[in-house]
Amino acid sequence: MSIVRRNIIANMLGKGVSALLLFVFVPLYVRYLGAEAYGVVGLFATLQAVYFLADTGLSAAFTREVARLSVLPDRAGELRDICRTFEIVFMVLGVVIALVVITSADLIAHRWVKPAHLAPETISNAIRLMGVAIAFQLPFLAYSGGFTGLQRQLVLNGLNAGSGLLKSIGAVLMLKFVAPSVLLFFLWQAAIGFLQLVIAR
Repeated sequence: MSIVRRNIIANMLGKGVSALLLFVFVPLYVRYLGAEAYGVVGLFATLQAVYFLADTGLSAAFTREVARLSVLPDRAGELRDICRTFEIVFMVLGVVIALVVITSADLIAHRWVKPAHLAPETISNAIRLMGVAIAFQLPFLAYSGGFTGLQRQLVLNGLNAGSGLLKSIGAVLMLKFVAPSVLLFFLWQAAIGFLQLVIAR
């Protein structure tokens, strides 16, 4: 099987697993968290969409450079340098965005979210945990670009599918057997995001 065909199949399976996880687990999240707390999860999806804007094409540029340099054996040192540079840039972006989210958590909880049953302090703490989770996700974009540039979509999609399964199944188990808490949900998301980042690195 050609590398292009293998990568296409890996990408299709990876996207399919992600869509399936949403389809299967969202009703379970709503069941254990309740509709209002799940609305806070929807806020997390919105914040994630905003942080993707921070990428501004950096991961695509990184993918292109990795692809170009990986086929030139005499440029291995340059490839290492560019990987380290992009890694640092994405880590700094992740920390900056996380700090913005964390410091504005009270404002978001009191001005944007209109809870009927959840305490504003609970929502503020959930938003702070969202900031931590985002801090782990942005550097992962750099590693994703590296895997793509090296034609390692099979590894990347396996990592994405595995972490998606851990996030989904683990969250449901935590909500069912430990506590139906939105804070626990985001703590689990942040922990698996950190694990995914470490493995990708």
